Amino acid sequence: TQYSITADGIDCSYTRAAYLDGGYESIVLPFDADITALKNAGFVFEKFETITETSIRFVELAEDENLKAGVAYIFRYTGAPSAERMEVTFTGRHNQITDALDNNSCGWTGTFSAMDGSQIAGKYILNIKGDMMQKAGSGASLSPYHAYLELPAGMNMSRMKVIHNALVTGIGNTTGSNGEGERMYNLSGLEVKEKQY
Repeated sequence: TQYSITADGIDCSYTRAAYLDGGYESIVLPFDADITALKNAGFVFEKFETITETSIRFVELAEDENLKAGVAYIFRYTGAPSAERMEVTFTGRHNQITDALDNNSCGWTGTFSAMDGSQIAGKYILNIKGDMMQKAGSGASLSPYHAYLELPAGMNMSRMKVIHNALVTGIGNTTGSNGEGERMYNLSGLEVKEKQY
């Protein structure tokens, strides 16, 4: 079925239909999975990096990095957008299946079974655009092998901003001297030799 792990004594796998529209989805598996073929097919995977009072930050996995058992990730298709879905298969070793989930000590974790009602209410689920974690209500549900965020006590927002790859996209404010004798850089990281007006 769509939400089950199959095993043949040596290997195990999990298959599901992934969106090809460029939207984000989450994944957490009970085994280490080699994702080289999925990366080559146009999928990009990101791992949790940090959380603040208003945002959660993810960074892209390194070229040689794969999925680790019990760790929650997000991913999306970066090829030509399509309304179609594609079956994707994650494969690992049968003897490495675990039921342990890592929450990165911040609440970013996942589930190996379906969650609904009071199980998911109050937790945060990634929206399809991948730019927000929305607080789930009592009518929400979460499928197995998906991730969610449970904020630490004292933090209670209706949503959290999601930041990808920690890219600088603008300058919101500056402070400091008149710039005399200081090096200045543009958003691409190149040194600016003369003041730009």
